[in-house]
Amino acid sequence: MLSKRNENIIANKKILKVLLHIPYARTIRELARLTKLPPTTVQNIIAKLRKTGNIKFIPDYQYFGLINIAIILINDPYV
Repeated sequence: MLSKRNENIIANKKILKVLLHIPYARTIRELARLTKLPPTTVQNIIAKLRKTGNIKFIPDYQYFGLINIAIILINDPYV
């Protein structure tokens, strides 16, 4: 059985692996393959990081074939 300290070290190594490989993966499955961790472990780590506010994802719209569009509406009663 691992001590609490050893469990924390192992967890931190997993978190570090995930953080280092995030820029190179587009999906959880791909991130799991790159880190050589199970997909559920990767998903749990990302959920934990999102909950604590340590990570925020910004989608790559070009990957999905989309473009960014800004629509500015003016609430002018004379138009």
